[in-house]
Amino acid sequence: MSSVSNAVTMGQMQISVAKMQLEAVEQQGRDALTLIHASTPPQVSAAAATGAPANASAGVGERLNVVA
Repeated sequence: MSSVSNAVTMGQMQISVAKMQLEAVEQQGRDALTLIHASTPPQVSAAAATGAPANASAGVGERLNVVA
């Protein structure tokens, strides 16, 4: 092998290693996003945020009527 051939082979190997590193970093990013999405609480509706049950209309359960 000539020195030119060795240089080309070395350059191809460096490109391959750089591609593998880039793919690994991109996969880590995708895994991190999956983990972040899994750890965030689900979005709640306005009725659920006020404390009303999901099967009740808005305003139900907001007041307590005490009859003496």
